[in-house]
Amino acid sequence: MPGIFNLLDLYAMKWYLGIDVSKGYADFALLSDLLVQQEETFQLDDTRLGHEQLELWLDSIFKQHPSLEIDCGLESTGGFENNWYALLIRLSSSFPLRVSRLNPSVVKNASRAVLNANKTDAESAREIAGYLKRYEDQVDYSYRDNQYTSFRSLHNHLELVTKQKTQLINELKQLLYSGFPELQRFCKQGIPNWVLSLLIKYPSP
Repeated sequence: MPGIFNLLDLYAMKWYLGIDVSKGYADFALLSDLLVQQEETFQLDDTRLGHEQLELWLDSIFKQHPSLEIDCGLESTGGFENNWYALLIRLSSSFPLRVSRLNPSVVKNASRAVLNANKTDAESAREIAGYLKRYEDQVDYSYRDNQYTSFRSLHNHLELVTKQKTQLINELKQLLYSGFPELQRFCKQGIPNWVLSLLIKYPSP
């Protein structure tokens, strides 16, 4: 009917933007409150031009629907989502946007619950948008600054390497006990370098 969208724009509308992030680009899907796709899913590169295109697209959407509010969601993907997340947080000061960084396993489990098996990036973007609507009471839109993410990742990696080192030393001590029991008394506080040199030259009895 002519004018129906003008009538709807008198009231606040909520739409949902699902963003499936990949290395170097992202797919975007916009769903209405009734989970009806509003525009064709599109893809943008994670570049300055791609960010500018997203800003122009959002500006066009909000000009068409002045009372519209959009909730945005993107999954944590090991840091690939950081640029898009930071951009949307910045744009939220100019547009009525809310942005959430989602746990991918939670979205995946929700997708399984509705028997939806994602096969493409575009379908994943639509599923993320659908998740925002279906579980909107559980989505956390509070801002989290991830500027130390890389340091936490490095710290976790170092902890893992240290744990693996301890496991390997314990395994070596067990092998020493079976092959060279007389060396055990020299390895109570770790394995000295001279023992390692000896094993390189004489790896077995």
